[in-house]
Amino acid sequence: MLKTPEYEEIVPKIRSIVPETSVIGMLLMSKARPAVVKSSLKGLAQHDALSWQVIRNEFEKTELSELGKFIRETQKDWLGKIDDEARRNFVDTVFSLFEATGMDTFGAMSDSMLKTVEKIIAAAQQLPREKQKQLVNIAAEFMRSGGQNVKTWYNRMLEYYEKNKTDKN
Repeated sequence: MLKTPEYEEIVPKIRSIVPETSVIGMLLMSKARPAVVKSSLKGLAQHDALSWQVIRNEFEKTELSELGKFIRETQKDWLGKIDDEARRNFVDTVFSLFEATGMDTFGAMSDSMLKTVEKIIAAAQQLPREKQKQLVNIAAEFMRSGGQNVKTWYNRMLEYYEKNKTDKN
Protein backbone atom coordinates (compact mmCIF):
# COMPACT_ATOMS: atom_id res chain seq x y z
CA MET A 1 0.00 0.00 0.00
CA LEU A 2 2.82 2.45 0.88
CA LYS A 3 4.28 2.12 -2.60
CA THR A 4 1.10 2.88 -4.56
CA PRO A 5 0.53 6.12 -6.51
CA GLU A 6 -2.63 6.70 -4.44
CA TYR A 7 -0.61 6.69 -1.22
CA GLU A 8 2.03 9.00 -2.69
CA GLU A 9 -0.76 11.40 -3.60
CA ILE A 10 -2.00 11.70 -0.01
CA VAL A 11 1.41 11.84 1.72
CA PRO A 12 1.41 15.67 1.79
CA LYS A 13 -1.92 15.56 3.66
CA ILE A 14 -0.71 13.19 6.38
CA ARG A 15 0.02 14.80 9.76
CA SER A 16 2.12 12.58 11.97
CA ILE A 17 2.65 13.62 15.59
CA VAL A 18 5.10 11.89 17.91
CA PRO A 19 6.42 12.59 21.42
CA GLU A 20 10.05 13.63 21.92
CA THR A 21 11.18 10.11 22.84
CA SER A 22 9.03 8.29 20.32
CA VAL A 23 9.19 4.51 20.13
CA ILE A 24 5.86 3.33 18.77
CA GLY A 25 5.42 6.31 16.47
CA MET A 26 8.72 5.55 14.81
CA LEU A 27 7.61 1.97 14.15
CA LEU A 28 4.52 3.24 12.38
CA MET A 29 6.29 5.98 10.44
CA SER A 30 5.08 6.96 7.03
CA LYS A 31 6.90 9.17 4.55
CA ALA A 32 5.39 12.19 6.24
CA ARG A 33 7.80 14.14 8.45
CA PRO A 34 6.43 13.99 12.00
CA ALA A 35 5.74 16.95 14.24
CA VAL A 36 7.55 16.31 17.53
CA VAL A 37 5.74 17.44 20.67
CA LYS A 38 6.73 17.84 24.32
CA SER A 39 5.30 15.39 26.82
CA SER A 40 4.99 15.65 30.59
CA LEU A 41 5.73 11.92 30.88
CA LYS A 42 8.82 9.77 30.22
CA GLY A 43 9.52 6.63 28.21
CA LEU A 44 6.65 4.64 26.71
CA ALA A 45 4.22 6.70 28.79
CA GLN A 46 4.90 9.62 26.42
CA HIS A 47 2.66 7.90 23.89
CA ASP A 48 -0.34 8.94 25.98
CA ALA A 49 -1.54 11.92 23.92
CA LEU A 50 -3.10 13.46 27.04
CA SER A 51 0.46 14.06 28.32
CA TRP A 52 1.38 16.16 25.29
CA GLN A 53 1.97 19.79 26.18
CA VAL A 54 -0.33 22.42 24.69
CA ILE A 55 0.15 26.17 24.34
CA ARG A 56 -3.13 27.90 23.60
CA ASN A 57 -4.64 25.84 20.80
CA GLU A 58 -1.67 23.84 19.54
CA PHE A 59 0.88 21.31 20.70
CA GLU A 60 4.18 22.61 22.03
CA LYS A 61 6.73 21.62 19.42
CA THR A 62 10.24 20.40 20.16
CA GLU A 63 12.93 18.19 18.63
CA LEU A 64 13.46 14.49 19.18
CA SER A 65 15.45 13.86 22.35
CA GLU A 66 18.86 12.21 22.00
CA LEU A 67 17.21 8.93 22.97
CA GLY A 68 14.49 9.57 20.38
CA LYS A 69 17.14 10.14 17.71
CA PHE A 70 18.94 6.96 18.74
CA ILE A 71 15.65 5.01 18.55
CA ARG A 72 14.84 6.55 15.15
CA GLU A 73 18.24 5.60 13.71
CA THR A 74 18.11 2.11 15.19
CA GLN A 75 14.60 1.47 13.89
CA LYS A 76 15.48 2.88 10.46
CA ASP A 77 18.50 0.56 10.22
CA TRP A 78 16.52 -2.39 11.58
CA LEU A 79 13.47 -1.86 9.37
CA GLY A 80 15.75 -1.70 6.33
CA LYS A 81 16.78 -5.28 7.09
CA ILE A 82 13.32 -6.83 7.30
CA ASP A 83 10.62 -7.07 4.66
CA ASP A 84 7.18 -5.47 4.91
CA GLU A 85 5.43 -8.75 5.74
CA ALA A 86 7.84 -9.54 8.60
CA ARG A 87 7.43 -5.98 9.91
CA ARG A 88 3.63 -6.21 9.76
CA ASN A 89 3.65 -9.57 11.58
CA PHE A 90 6.07 -8.25 14.20
CA VAL A 91 4.02 -5.10 14.89
CA ASP A 92 0.76 -7.11 15.04
CA THR A 93 2.35 -9.60 17.45
CA VAL A 94 3.83 -6.89 19.67
CA PHE A 95 0.49 -5.09 19.89
CA SER A 96 -1.30 -8.35 20.68
CA LEU A 97 1.20 -8.83 23.52
CA PHE A 98 0.49 -5.30 24.74
CA GLU A 99 -3.25 -6.06 24.64
CA ALA A 100 -2.65 -9.19 26.71
CA THR A 101 -1.54 -6.98 29.60
CA GLY A 102 -5.13 -5.74 29.92
CA MET A 103 -3.84 -2.19 30.31
CA ASP A 104 -5.31 0.58 28.18
CA THR A 105 -2.38 2.99 27.94
CA PHE A 106 1.39 2.95 27.76
CA GLY A 107 1.30 5.11 30.88
CA ALA A 108 -0.44 2.32 32.78
CA MET A 109 2.10 -0.17 31.45
CA SER A 110 4.98 2.06 32.54
CA ASP A 111 3.48 2.53 36.01
CA SER A 112 3.39 -1.25 36.55
CA MET A 113 6.45 -2.22 34.54
CA LEU A 114 7.26 -5.47 36.37
CA LYS A 115 3.66 -6.67 36.17
CA THR A 116 3.51 -5.61 32.49
CA VAL A 117 6.67 -7.54 31.61
CA GLU A 118 5.38 -10.64 33.42
CA LYS A 119 2.10 -10.51 31.45
CA ILE A 120 3.89 -9.94 28.14
CA ILE A 121 6.20 -12.92 28.77
CA ALA A 122 3.24 -15.12 29.74
CA ALA A 123 1.36 -14.07 26.57
CA ALA A 124 4.47 -14.65 24.41
CA GLN A 125 4.77 -18.18 25.81
CA GLN A 126 1.23 -18.86 24.54
CA LEU A 127 2.16 -17.92 20.95
CA PRO A 128 2.72 -20.71 18.42
CA ARG A 129 6.38 -21.78 18.30
CA GLU A 130 6.84 -20.34 14.79
CA LYS A 131 5.55 -16.91 15.96
CA GLN A 132 7.87 -17.06 18.97
CA LYS A 133 10.84 -17.77 16.70
CA GLN A 134 9.92 -14.90 14.36
CA LEU A 135 9.53 -12.55 17.32
CA VAL A 136 12.90 -13.52 18.78
CA ASN A 137 14.69 -13.30 15.41
CA ILE A 138 13.31 -9.86 14.60
CA ALA A 139 13.98 -8.61 18.14
CA ALA A 140 17.57 -9.94 17.89
CA GLU A 141 18.01 -8.04 14.62
CA PHE A 142 16.77 -4.91 16.40
CA MET A 143 19.37 -5.45 19.15
CA ARG A 144 22.14 -5.84 16.56
CA SER A 145 21.04 -2.59 14.92
CA GLY A 146 20.97 -0.90 18.32
CA GLY A 147 24.44 -2.19 19.14
CA GLN A 148 25.80 -0.79 15.89
CA ASN A 149 24.10 2.55 16.54
CA VAL A 150 25.54 2.72 20.06
CA LYS A 151 29.00 2.61 18.46
CA THR A 152 28.03 5.31 15.95
CA TRP A 153 26.55 7.60 18.63
CA TYR A 154 29.53 7.05 20.93
CA ASN A 155 31.93 8.04 18.13
CA ARG A 156 29.84 11.13 17.33
CA MET A 157 29.92 12.18 20.97
CA LEU A 158 33.71 11.70 21.12
CA GLU A 159 34.14 13.82 17.97
CA TYR A 160 31.86 16.50 19.40
CA TYR A 161 33.72 16.69 22.71
CA GLU A 162 37.12 16.64 21.02
CA LYS A 163 36.07 19.47 18.68
CA ASN A 164 34.67 21.55 21.54
CA LYS A 165 37.75 20.92 23.67
CA THR A 166 39.94 22.08 20.80
CA ASP A 167 37.74 25.13 20.12
CA LYS A 168 38.03 26.27 23.76
CA ASN A 169 41.85 26.14 23.81
